[in-house]
Amino acid sequence: MDAESILSDHAGTLLFVNALHGTKTGEQLLRVLGGYVQFNATFGSGVAHLAGEIGVRTDLFRDSDDPVAVLADRSVEVAAVFFTAIDEFGDRISLARCTHCSLVQATIKGVAEYLALACSEGGRGPALRRCHYKGY
Repeated sequence: MDAESILSDHAGTLLFVNALHGTKTGEQLLRVLGGYVQFNATFGSGVAHLAGEIGVRTDLFRDSDDPVAVLADRSVEVAAVFFTAIDEFGDRISLARCTHCSLVQATIKGVAEYLALACSEGGRGPALRRCHYKGY
C-alpha cells in the first residue's frame, strides 16, 4: 500500500480538500492556508520532543540478550526512529536555516502578494492578520 492511497482517504485530507474547494475569494484561501499551518505548526517540535523523551528512558529500551547494562541500552536507537523531525528544523546539507515553518510563512505571504491582499501596511495588511485558524 502506498502513501498516496492512505492519505487520499484520510479524514484530515478530505477536510482540507473540501475547505480549499469551498474558497471563493483570495482572503478565504489565506484563511484556509493559515488554519492548516496553525494546525500543523506543532508537529515537528512535538516529534522532536518525543524523540528526546524516548532517548532519556534508558530503562525502557534494553537488549535482553546483552548482560552488560551500559551496552544493552537501545533507547537512542529507538528515539532515532522518531527523529525524522530533524527535517522541520532545516536542511542538514545547506548552511541556510530554512525550516518548514519559514517556508510556509513565505508561501502564505507570496500568495497574499500574488492576490494583492498584502499591499498595505508593509505587506502585513488586514487579510494577513486574519490569516489564522477559524476552523474549516
